[in-house]
Amino acid sequence: MPIHRLGNALEKIRIPQPGAGLRLTAQANVCPTCKGAGWVRWDVPYGDPNFGRAFMCECLARESADRQLQDLRTRSNLDDLQHLTFERFDVGIAGVADALTAAREFVSDTRGWLILFGTFGAGKTHLAAAIAHELVKRGTPVLFQVVPMLLNEIRAAFNPASPVASHELIDAVTRVQVLILDDFGEENDTAWVREQLFLIFNYRYNHRLPTVITTNRPLDAIDPRICSRMFDRTLSRTVEMRAADYRHREINDRLPRGRARTKHR
Repeated sequence: MPIHRLGNALEKIRIPQPGAGLRLTAQANVCPTCKGAGWVRWDVPYGDPNFGRAFMCECLARESADRQLQDLRTRSNLDDLQHLTFERFDVGIAGVADALTAAREFVSDTRGWLILFGTFGAGKTHLAAAIAHELVKRGTPVLFQVVPMLLNEIRAAFNPASPVASHELIDAVTRVQVLILDDFGEENDTAWVREQLFLIFNYRYNHRLPTVITTNRPLDAIDPRICSRMFDRTLSRTVEMRAADYRHREINDRLPRGRARTKHR
């Protein structure tokens, strides 16, 4: 599943785009209230506390809110996962109800860690992305990362020719308000990988930053330092997903009528 590079997202945020921040001035888009100024003054008598004060026009407030939402979407790294929402999650598959409830509750009360584990195709990525989409809608900074790809980016960022420094990538991941790590355990298990992951997990654990993790790795195969943080009952909620055929069902549901459908295993 393609995911935009975190480095590219950081570059978009860091480097102003041509025309960014400029308001439209074409006649058809001029606000009738502020005449395109973006600010208004109240018609109040002299001596009123609001006399002479400038207030943001509703048109500029809407524009600012839209810009902030777009910025959150850019930072979230969800461009290729727009279809993975709660509305499109198949609640009819056995074995997903508890995870769906936990995901919705995490959105409503975004605290602690949520661990979704289960076999391949159980719907873990779908729920993790759905959480991210809902948080972005609510104005919450969130970052979605596939762990093996994230580690590849961090490794590449150590190259002096990289446009983004390694510490910028690591800071973006460790400090973001809500972090979603997908496919944890699919990375190559090396000492360097374990150390990078421990830095991320340990920082977020110590600062109690909300985190969602999807994995199918057995507990005894996880670095004990990370495992102790992931499954701390004072911080984490762990939910097993048993819907082994979720992804096949999702693909079948998109096929046009009349086409052969995938046989579930």
